Amino acid sequence: MTSQDAGGRSGTRIAARADAELLIALAEELNQDVNLTQVIATALKRGVELLGGVDGALFLLERDPRILRGAQELWPKGRAGAVLELERLPTTATALEAETPRFCTRAEAVGDEAAWMDAIGVCASLVVPMLVERDCAGFVFVNYSDPLRCPSADELRLARYLGGQCGLAIARAQVYDAERVARARAEVLEREAQLATARVSRLQDFTAALSSATTMKEVARVLFEQGLEQLGAKGLGIVWMMRPGELQLVFGRGVSEPEFRFLDAAARAGKRLPIRDALLGRRSVWLESADEIRAQYPALEPLRARRGESGCAVVPLVVGAHCPGVIAFTFAQGRRLSSAERNFVETLAQLSAQAFHRARLFEAEQEARREAERIGRLQEQLVAVVGHDLRTPLSAIRLGAGLLLENGGLSAHQAATVTRICHSAERMSAIVRDLLDVSRARQGLGISVRCEPADLGEIARRALLEFSDAEHDGRLSLIVTGDAILECDEARLVRVISNLVGNALKHGAGAPVLVAIDAGEAEVRLRVHNDGPPIPAAELAHLFEPFTRGDEHRANDAQGGGIGLGLFIVREVVLAHGGTVGVQSQEGQGTTFTVALPRRRTVRAP
Repeated sequence: MTSQDAGGRSGTRIAARADAELLIALAEELNQDVNLTQVIATALKRGVELLGGVDGALFLLERDPRILRGAQELWPKGRAGAVLELERLPTTATALEAETPRFCTRAEAVGDEAAWMDAIGVCASLVVPMLVERDCAGFVFVNYSDPLRCPSADELRLARYLGGQCGLAIARAQVYDAERVARARAEVLEREAQLATARVSRLQDFTAALSSATTMKEVARVLFEQGLEQLGAKGLGIVWMMRPGELQLVFGRGVSEPEFRFLDAAARAGKRLPIRDALLGRRSVWLESADEIRAQYPALEPLRARRGESGCAVVPLVVGAHCPGVIAFTFAQGRRLSSAERNFVETLAQLSAQAFHRARLFEAEQEARREAERIGRLQEQLVAVVGHDLRTPLSAIRLGAGLLLENGGLSAHQAATVTRICHSAERMSAIVRDLLDVSRARQGLGISVRCEPADLGEIARRALLEFSDAEHDGRLSLIVTGDAILECDEARLVRVISNLVGNALKHGAGAPVLVAIDAGEAEVRLRVHNDGPPIPAAELAHLFEPFTRGDEHRANDAQGGGIGLGLFIVREVVLAHGGTVGVQSQEGQGTTFTVALPRRRTVRAP
């Protein structure tokens, strides 16, 4: 062995020891960091230094193993972030297939690899696959400017070891990065789940509170206090279309009536406002800053500036195919609602729209009921006053007419006139009695009756004498079956039969009228039947109510004075006797009123 050989081997050992130290340092440096970007930068920088290059780049394989994407370059040569196709890189593809580094000079390079070398001004390139077992994470490209540079076998082994170390570090960093992303996503999902759970709980509480709200103001208060206020809303206005074309501020929290009138006047003047857009477009309007308000709705800016608010939202209240109102709320500071918060607000609006509609119907019903009660009280007062005040003048008329007839000395024409006066006075007296009976019944006192044993058949005959004129000749028939004796007020029952028969004659379209009395053991039944047109179904439910008269088939008889009291008097007299009254009316079967009276009067509990 020559001294020259010994020196060469010694130099080789020293170089190998230095490379080993560099590799150990590289491994330690790569293991110190799990950040993917930092690991890539370290792997490229130390790899180029170890392999003696002047430039380099690191490319990672995409999920599609035919695609490379530039991850890092040592000096800016314009290749970072580049996307390369493996099939256009022959040397790179060979290195991947052989699972070992490949060296390529400019003279040997073809395709895109030759073009890249020309573009970056290098004479050769060493392609180092970063392998983890048999999987490739990507490639380190180490570039050389010396045209005579050719890596030794030791350098190729070093490059292969370097590729393995870099591949392990990158794979570990990728796993850590994926875990970090997954943890962050899991935390986001957990927070979203917690928020969603909280929102569901709030919606449940909100729905429960809405179910007990009966007025529009109560619904609005629930909406603000249990919904929008928790989102940081400063002011709230609920606008509802009470009548077509007329909007009304049904609830304002921090919003005054003059401010609403200012907006309403601006809208009527044709100025663009979010309330108008939300109503007509049935879409929510989100204005999350003062700049957005100024840019989109300049007519709103004076009011916004005066109130000192920086954001607002207007959400439509949709009921079926209609949009009768909106929710408008404001924020003191600019507020950017997330998509989940917007969905939550719109869900509140959907629930509130139904509640507002229900409350509006309830309030309208209450208002109509109060009005009906007011009218009812006026009617009762009128009935009582008219009934009492008419009795005295009617008595004077009847007495005077009667005396004229008794004294005689009247011509035939005069006698006929006085007789008509007597009949009219009797007629008016009957109406007054009915009015007084109605007044007593409406006050809960009921119609008074004086009961004594009487024959219902004889009572019916007396009642039918009233209709014995030529106009009704042949249309009336009476059938009495059994003993019809019962305790009753004869005068009142004459009135009942007279009303029912008069009703049948008037609405029977000329058909015969049958009055039938059937005596049972405990009760006596009276039926009045005609084969005329049926009573409309819509009138049957209110047939026995006072002051009700049908359009075509008036449910109350002429004997009640034409003011809708005949059947009401029938019902009240029958009830005063402890009996019942009903009606059946069908096409082809005619109409039958049935009265059932106990033989012995029973007093019903009020």
